[in-house]
Amino acid sequence: REEELLNLALEIRKKIFGPAHSEVATVQINLANCLHACGRDKEALDILLPALGVFERLVNPNDPDLALALIGLANIY
Repeated sequence: REEELLNLALEIRKKIFGPAHSEVATVQINLANCLHACGRDKEALDILLPALGVFERLVNPNDPDLALALIGLANIY
């Protein structure tokens, strides 16, 4: 159920903000964490890596959202 809701939120935010926006990347991080918790690490990486790229381009290197993306990446690896 959580995965379904996160996918819905992701689609809505993509329509509103476009695919390369921090609001979209935030949901991608949450979805990747959900997938990782279910043991679906390949899918989680496929979603997390683009989100990480968005944050690396758009935010300050000390931004907490970037840190959360990196923590998610570390957890998967």
